[in-house]
Amino acid sequence: MSCLNVVKTGTMKFDQAIPENIKCINLIDVFGEGSHMILLAASTHPGEEKLIAEIYLNLLYKFPNLKLIIVPRHAERGNDIVTVLTDLKIKFHRRSNGGKTADASVNCLLADTTGEMLSFYAGFRYSDNG
Repeated sequence: MSCLNVVKTGTMKFDQAIPENIKCINLIDVFGEGSHMILLAASTHPGEEKLIAEIYLNLLYKFPNLKLIIVPRHAERGNDIVTVLTDLKIKFHRRSNGGKTADASVNCLLADTTGEMLSFYAGFRYSDNG
């Protein structure tokens, strides 16, 4: 039996460097001060938001400071996602409504806006040591 060579490729659908000058989204304006873990569900499609939201609720037992950000692939699906989050009793802020919430009880940011995906990624810069 032979071993397989596994190569880490990143995302094969979309892999690009985030420009250094891109402004990140200020999550303190949404979730308030404090140390938060973030689960980012980006470029989601119908049905995926419910699955990720249910997983998020299960993870809260182990990680009580976990916050969820959902960035749908098509911002116009925001109303459908609002229904999912409401049905699951997840307190959320809808980015398309604007304004600052700075509310520690908000558990989810629904980023139903267009053209901000890289700004969300910019907040999660990391170094990859292989």
